[in-house]
Amino acid sequence: MRNTIVIALLLILGFSSCKDDRNSTAENKAKIFSEIYNQDNIESEYFNIDIKTDTTLVTKNGSIYRIYANTFEIETGDSINQIQIEIKEIFNPIDFVIGNLTTTSNNKLLSSGGMLYINASINDKITKLKSGKEIGIMIPTSELDDEMLIFEGVKDSLSINWTNQKSILNKELKELEQSYKTITYQFDNIADFESKELDKWFWSPERKIGDKTQFQKANIKIIDISRDTVKLKESQNGLFIPEVITKKGQNGFVEDFNTSYIFSVRKLGWSNIDKFFNDPKSEIVDLILKVKNEDFSYVFTSLLLPNKNMYIPGYERMDGSFGFTHNDAEDLILPIGDKAYIMATSYIDDLPYFDLIEFEISSKKVMTLELKQTTAIELKNKLAENIE
Repeated sequence: MRNTIVIALLLILGFSSCKDDRNSTAENKAKIFSEIYNQDNIESEYFNIDIKTDTTLVTKNGSIYRIYANTFEIETGDSINQIQIEIKEIFNPIDFVIGNLTTTSNNKLLSSGGMLYINASINDKITKLKSGKEIGIMIPTSELDDEMLIFEGVKDSLSINWTNQKSILNKELKELEQSYKTITYQFDNIADFESKELDKWFWSPERKIGDKTQFQKANIKIIDISRDTVKLKESQNGLFIPEVITKKGQNGFVEDFNTSYIFSVRKLGWSNIDKFFNDPKSEIVDLILKVKNEDFSYVFTSLLLPNKNMYIPGYERMDGSFGFTHNDAEDLILPIGDKAYIMATSYIDDLPYFDLIEFEISSKKVMTLELKQTTAIELKNKLAENIE
């Protein structure tokens, strides 16, 4: 009987100990993602607009958001005309880190061209887009990458997953413009008018009436440029695409489709301009992180490749070390020779602990971090000082 009581007591104590460990792990995670890494660290821009008027918003980064009249849901009988729009834009890799904005899509690595967040509220009450409505967006870029896609972000308190990818509109806009645009020209001699070189000149974004060129033996002059705007609008389910084409170069609309990522969203929240990671320098990499301290119930680890705009979450391996795939059997494929940073963060007694290391990616790398006590402010300052 006495032995039975002792065993029962040990089981109760063991269960209590496991429960305490689970609680401390949950609390540790909650503090890391509520006090250190979260979207509140990303600056927001706010705009108050008339919901019954077409509106163009321009952010500090020069991005253009086209919001059409009667786009948002309003409660029946509500006479409110003003709505507040919140926009966050993320282009700097350090903001990926402090915002906990990892770049993976269903466990596949992504390379980001920029992230954005749109929210809308009426009298501090969150609203959403009406079914079938859209917000048109033009994000400036120095070099357009046709492989980029637009992803929706599904976010919880610990991470974000980018899903439901669709193509940017740039290629479609170029094709539509030519389909509904007629260029009339005169010439004084025979030439190869099917030439790709001449075709490129005709459809150059800056082409205008009166422009002249000499091709082969012919002198060519543009005498008229017209668009069938009626057929264009009838062919599209939405206002944005026809407007981008018909108002090209006017009222804030881009003149050259190669200078901005152009797309639309039909729901609010997070969006990402991304492409699936594919680099010819990439190889299978054996990258292992060890954390010297052993008193942490949970350690958040992450890997940043700033030159590729990639931010990858880590996980604890079966042997207690840390990796940057999703399980011990999965291969990590990274660009050899690229600069990277690994970060590790944890909490003990309401105090954050942190360390990071910069390194060059090689085929095999084992690194050790020793987390040291800090503050949330000091941690963020250290990130800003070390990550270029």
